[in-house]
Amino acid sequence: MLIVISQESRTIYLVYPDGSFKPNASVTRARLATMLARFLTNGDIPTKDAIEVVQQAGLFNGTTEKTFNLNGMITRDQMATVVMH
Repeated sequence: MLIVISQESRTIYLVYPDGSFKPNASVTRARLATMLARFLTNGDIPTKDAIEVVQQAGLFNGTTEKTFNLNGMITRDQMATVVMH
């Protein structure tokens, strides 16, 4: 999955490798962290490092102080918080 950001409309699109756009598809917290970290670093980055990158960037935190909940689905509220940063 890729992130496409439209600077003009300030919109983030999640696009699949086949070019499709699935607005109702679920996304895990780990997958979103990886996509955002790859965007921020302009590179291929492993998930374990991606989590550190997005946390240091202040984009998102764990679900508790010690848990990131990698396989949890990102909620609309959480996504809104990430996008607003």
